[in-house]
Amino acid sequence: MPVVLPPAPQPGDLITADLINRIADAARDLDIRLESLTRRVALLEQGGGKLIPQLVPLDEGKYKLFVEKLRTDRKILDEPDTNKRLELAADLWLKERNDIVLDAGIKRTNELTEGEWVLMGTIAAVKPSEVATALAVTRPTSAQAIRVQFDKIAPDLDAFANLSTGFIGIRP
Repeated sequence: MPVVLPPAPQPGDLITADLINRIADAARDLDIRLESLTRRVALLEQGGGKLIPQLVPLDEGKYKLFVEKLRTDRKILDEPDTNKRLELAADLWLKERNDIVLDAGIKRTNELTEGEWVLMGTIAAVKPSEVATALAVTRPTSAQAIRVQFDKIAPDLDAFANLSTGFIGIRP
């Protein structure tokens, strides 16, 4: 909605307090809108307008319960070796993924997809850009597939990953 300024006084008209108040209100409204627009542009410049690609279609509620189970009950973060943390997360994920994943094609496979490995990395407090490196020794094929799929967008994925909570692109 555009800011409506009062009509300019005509020659010979009196400049009244009412006219000055309407001009002040219009200027205040314009300042508020300009400040809001400036905040929105700053947010977009910082990457706030980017959307994370959907790694795996999930039931978010069940995924949150899975993350809590791994981090609190299984104490996955107590393991110092990142590769072991990833493997522990993957083992439990394979047992419970049919309830969490919504994609029937993913459910039919016995191996984790590249997107699932990135999710497991975030749960295990491993940056998405470092998941392939952590898996390179024990699962070189999976590591290479992750690099091919996500190497170009890894910095963006890192920005969306919250390693302290274990969520990526999902609000806890």
